[in-house]
Amino acid sequence: MYFFCSLLSKLIMIREHLYRRHRVPIQCKRCWQTFKVQESLDAHLTVVNICSLQTGQAAEGLTADLEKKLKSRKKSSPDQTEEARWKEIYGLLFPNEVVPNPCKPIIALSLLNVCNTQLPIKPANKL
Repeated sequence: MYFFCSLLSKLIMIREHLYRRHRVPIQCKRCWQTFKVQESLDAHLTVVNICSLQTGQAAEGLTADLEKKLKSRKKSSPDQTEEARWKEIYGLLFPNEVVPNPCKPIIALSLLNVCNTQLPIKPANKL
C-alpha cells in the first residue's frame, strides 16, 4: 500500500509538470505566431492590417481541453479507484498506447521521462 500512495504523489507531480512544461502556447492560427497572454493574441487579430495567412500547424502539447480533463477531480464512476484514475490519465496523454500497470515501479519513475521525450516542451512565448 505504501508504494501505491507513493505512486499517487508522483502522479500529482507529473500533472503539475505537464501544466508547466507542455501546455500548448497561445498561437495565431493564421501566421502561427505565439503569445504570452490571450489579450496579446486578441490585439494581434484585431489590427487593421491583419497578419498574412501562412502554412503551418498548431503546436503540439497539452491543450486547454486536455488540461481541463486532467484537472478534473470528478471520477468517471463513483467507485473509481486511484489505479483506475491513473490509467485514465495515462490514456488521455497517450491515447493510442497500451496502458501499463501503475503498480510497477518502473512506470511511475519513467512516466516523467516519457513526458519529456514524447510530448513537446512549451517554447518560449513571444509578445
